[in-house]
Amino acid sequence: MDAVDVQLVAALHEDGRASFRDIAQRLGVSEQTIARRYHRLTGSRLLRVTAMPDPFAQGLLPLILRVRTEGGTGRRAADQVAKRGDTPWVEMLAGSADLSFTTLTRPESDDNAQLLDALARTRGIRDTVACMTLRIFTGPASFTGDGPRLDPYEQRLVAALERDGRASYGELATALGSTAATVRRRLEQLRGRQALQFRTEIDYALLGHPVETMMWLNVRPRALESLGTALSVDPRVRFCAATTGPYNLVLATHHRTPSDLYHMQTDTLGPLDDIQHTEITPTVRIIKRHGIHRHGHLLRP
Repeated sequence: MDAVDVQLVAALHEDGRASFRDIAQRLGVSEQTIARRYHRLTGSRLLRVTAMPDPFAQGLLPLILRVRTEGGTGRRAADQVAKRGDTPWVEMLAGSADLSFTTLTRPESDDNAQLLDALARTRGIRDTVACMTLRIFTGPASFTGDGPRLDPYEQRLVAALERDGRASYGELATALGSTAATVRRRLEQLRGRQALQFRTEIDYALLGHPVETMMWLNVRPRALESLGTALSVDPRVRFCAATTGPYNLVLATHHRTPSDLYHMQTDTLGPLDDIQHTEITPTVRIIKRHGIHRHGHLLRP
C-alpha cells in the first residue's frame, strides 16, 4: 500500500460512506483514482466497510470474555468460538489471557448460560472470565442504550449495511423492497441519533501499525466517563468500553512500534492518577472482527 492508499483508508475510517468525490477532493487526486484504488483493495479482500450498530438499540447485551486455554489448544478453541454467529470479535492474545472475544446476548433469554455451557464443553478451554459491557465509547457520542430500540425496518437496513457498508441507496432499497428516498431518510435518522456508525476493517499492519494490544484498566468510578470519552478519540484506540469486573475500562489499541506502545503507557496513561492498575495483553492473531473472519491480511467473504 502506498501513501494514497493509506490516506484513502484514513478517510474511510472517518466516514465509511464518504463519497469518492469528497475523498478525492480532500486528497487532491481524481475521483477515478479513488474509485479504482477502493475497488482494488476490496477486490483483493484487504479492505471492507461495514456498519456497526449500537447493540443496546438492538436489545443486545455485549459481553467481553477473557479465556485461558490448555497448552497448544488456543487456535483450535479460537476457531470454535469464531464459528458462532453471536461472536463478532475473536482474538488470540499473549500474557494473562490466551483468547478474548465479544459475544452478543439477549438479557431476557438464557443465552449467557448456554454460551458458558458451550465454552465448558469446548476442548482446550481451561477457565473463562466474562464481563458485561456497560457503555461503548465512540468519541463525542457513545453507545449507551438510552435511545429507542431499532424498529423492524431499521433492523433490516442495518443487516444490509453490515454486509456492505457502502451499498448505494438504490441497492439498499432493492434489498429492502423500499425506495431510495426512504432508505436515505431512515439511514440519516439512525446516524443522527448515534444508533449506527461505520467501521473500515483492514489489517493495521498494512498501515504500518503492526503492534496491537488489549488494555485492561482499573479506573476510579468517578473518572470512568471522562477517561473513556477522552481515550476513545485517541487515534491509537480502535475500541473503548466500560465493563463490569476487575478491569472496568477495556481498550483495543494499535501502534507502529513497541516504543510507541511504551510511550502510550508512560506519556498518556502514566499521568492519569485515576487509573489504578493497567494490564496489557498483546494481540498475536486476529480471527474475527466486526463479524468478518480474517486469514492473515485477507478478509474472508
